[in-house]
Amino acid sequence: MRRGTLYRLATAVVVGSAVATAGASPSPVASNASGGLSVASLTRDGRTRASCAPAVEETFAMAPTPLHIINEWLATDAAAIALRNASEANLTDCHPGGDELLPCYNAPAIGSGAASLGHGWYVGLTDRGPNQDCEDLVDSGRHPEAEGKKGKGFPVPAFSPSLIFYKLHRRDGGRQGSVRFAKAVPLTGSNGQRVSGLPNTDRDDTPYGTNCAGNPLPYDVGGVDPEDVAPIPHTRLLVVVEEYAPSVMVVSAVSGTIVGRYVPKSVAPGLKGAPYPVIPSLPSVFADRRKNRGFESLSVAPSGTHLYAVLQSPLGDKKAPGLKTSTLVRGLKMSIHVKSRDAATLTYESQFALEASGPAAWTEAKKQPVKATKIKLSAATAIGDHSFVLLERAPEQVRLFRVDVAADTTNLDDTAYAANTSLEAETGGTRRATALNVTPAQKRLLWDSAATAGWAEAGAVEQQEGVVVDHKGKRVLLVSDNDFGIEDGSTVVTAVTLGRPLDGCTACPSDVSGAAGVNVTPGSCPRAPPFKRTKSAINVKKVVGKESCWGVFDCMARRKEDDDD
Repeated sequence: MRRGTLYRLATAVVVGSAVATAGASPSPVASNASGGLSVASLTRDGRTRASCAPAVEETFAMAPTPLHIINEWLATDAAAIALRNASEANLTDCHPGGDELLPCYNAPAIGSGAASLGHGWYVGLTDRGPNQDCEDLVDSGRHPEAEGKKGKGFPVPAFSPSLIFYKLHRRDGGRQGSVRFAKAVPLTGSNGQRVSGLPNTDRDDTPYGTNCAGNPLPYDVGGVDPEDVAPIPHTRLLVVVEEYAPSVMVVSAVSGTIVGRYVPKSVAPGLKGAPYPVIPSLPSVFADRRKNRGFESLSVAPSGTHLYAVLQSPLGDKKAPGLKTSTLVRGLKMSIHVKSRDAATLTYESQFALEASGPAAWTEAKKQPVKATKIKLSAATAIGDHSFVLLERAPEQVRLFRVDVAADTTNLDDTAYAANTSLEAETGGTRRATALNVTPAQKRLLWDSAATAGWAEAGAVEQQEGVVVDHKGKRVLLVSDNDFGIEDGSTVVTAVTLGRPLDGCTACPSDVSGAAGVNVTPGSCPRAPPFKRTKSAINVKKVVGKESCWGVFDCMARRKEDDDD
């Protein structure tokens, strides 16, 4: 599917199982006495576990859903009504006037993050809301009102970022199903105040109204731009990471209340007056995140003792020498202290380095070589206390890695790089961190869309921003962010096989640069512990209440799905 289409794909990835694909066959077994990557691993009874033949299996699409179903007050909001009327006036395309740089009123973006809550339930996440890039509007030649402006247009500034609870409905015998929306829980302040998605200060993009017309909108010190979500075990709480500060937040899954927002120490004074507690506990170096490239990936340990949050891109000015070619990205670790099912605090512990795949690994982009600034780390999900699946993406391509934050991973707080961006600059995309006596988190390739049969035909493009390992480790869900219809139509979900186990110890013939592309830690491959999912104590049925449909078409579609069952 392309920009302007009604439905968009998120991707379910099935792990390990061999799927018959035309012209594909399992690769031969190769011994590796050093304990490193093997070409095809075996089960105890000698059967090949890795097919090295990943392929698309099925998709799940979210039906058109009005924004006022996500934020009910938008039904009477003037800006939202104007967008709704303009969207509905175009009978051939949901974009007002057929302008693909305007969002669709009926295409909410719920794929900025995703997590499994068990029993078939998932929680998704919207980001800051419908927004436009002023420079894109100028480049289109259709919006002179944006001329000379840098920042973002917010067609619906009253939008509140929201938690989205849903199920995946599989049609009997079919390869296409639906994302069955159940309830939205908007984020709120301590006293129930609405939390907006508007930028906090002039450190962020300047906010404007629709098409970046007129004067700037006011900044909002309480605004957030959520990008990933995960439950805290044995509680009714979620952790949410966001891009503005950047920050790590504890949020009630029941009410959407932000219990606490943990920010870089240097940023906290500028957020005075936020409608929730702001805790200045993160190193100030994280305040040097690039605009719209803050915390994007989150892993909460299944034990519930700690979490890992990872930035989307390297720190520092993307136009500066060394920094513009850097592929070194930082993450941090925080301990979790649970006081009750509805109360928990976080404590900063350490920061570490990750090396993203270098430009040579991205073979599918139309423009080659891929610029380092186009490579993004966009989602994560725990598969062990110190292991997670990480989603990397670049134009026209997506890759999944197993990441292990091991005992020998360098704590950057103990180095000369703790409070500056010289590590990013000195590696510059050409030197390994180990050359500077820094051991990054270990990565092993699990999946590459470039080697996946049916990926392009399914219309699944690179803007995947949620990942969930599901079904006891046998499936992975990749969830797309459709940018409220601007980028790829509507949110949807696709299924592919990984073609290899989650331990990442298998190398496949299609892998770029040997085992796992550029800038990936080589060496031994110890036996991985069993897969563990971060379990939730959230009673989703109580949060959701009685599921009900909205509007004639949604009710008809749900009745048909139930009849098909």
